Amino acid sequence: MPLVTMPWNRHAPPKRRLLWLAMLFALATWLAPDVADAQVATCVEVNSGSEDSSSLTRLVENELARHPSHKLSKGECETTLRIEVIEVATTMGGGIFLTGRVDGEVPDRVKVAPGRMDRAVEELLTVLLHNDPRRLSGPERADWFAQQRRSFRVRGINYFGAEVYEVGALVDGRLATLPGLALVARREVDWFHFGVRVAGANQLNSGDERLTLTSQVTAQLEAALFSSAISSTAAFAGLVAGLEYQRFRGPTTLNGEQSVESATAAGFSPGLRFGMELGRYTTTHGLVFAQLLFPTFASHDVDTGVVDQWTPSVSLGAGMVF
Repeated sequence: MPLVTMPWNRHAPPKRRLLWLAMLFALATWLAPDVADAQVATCVEVNSGSEDSSSLTRLVENELARHPSHKLSKGECETTLRIEVIEVATTMGGGIFLTGRVDGEVPDRVKVAPGRMDRAVEELLTVLLHNDPRRLSGPERADWFAQQRRSFRVRGINYFGAEVYEVGALVDGRLATLPGLALVARREVDWFHFGVRVAGANQLNSGDERLTLTSQVTAQLEAALFSSAISSTAAFAGLVAGLEYQRFRGPTTLNGEQSVESATAAGFSPGLRFGMELGRYTTTHGLVFAQLLFPTFASHDVDTGVVDQWTPSVSLGAGMVF
């Protein structure tokens, strides 16, 4: 029976168990509820250019409530957020623009796509509130991580998707390639996201009797940063960590006879992931990526002697989340 070493096995090295416990503790601590965070009391003034601006006012107030650095105030104001809708005549190019400013700061402006006033409000407030001088110099500056935790919980958006990819690894001095499919779930806010991924790759043609990698299955946690919180196209880079299962097939000698056997190995596998994401203004994002995995275990089959090597891998692929 081929040997399989799992990271939670009671014979697993103590350092590996401690690493898993440290990862779980860090994630739980980051997501734990905060003590009350200081927020900038913000009054809202909206000029929609029409008699009824209540709908836009509610939209702005709801978006403001999603930002952990500010809170809506109807009375005493530390800062005032002013929003105005400007409609340009078709003779001058046409279009609807949303402008805004915080107190006397330089205003910012975004163009409203047809039927997407909500997206324009979200984009405009992200820029305005992020650059509010009171936020940059107030109590929240001293507790940046607390602000990000609250932002992740309050304003985070869940995405689900799938990826197709090709994984390559050097096995016995030759390149083995396997096509794969992954299912993804993640929660994103502004310029970062946390996610989980389950992926499997399998060699479609395993008729070769030489040693090769025939299957790879991974279950990962991911943390990634984007190059921009507001751009439609942004680069990203992050860390992945989780379990990796490898299956090999190759020649061996059993009881004095040559045969082709299989061997498996599994364990903890951290790595790097980077790429480009497109269409971040829409509800469906496309992405291209590269991933490097560096397993902390060597594939060593003591029963049949099929394989004895460390097998890192590289994956290239594309996917969509929505």
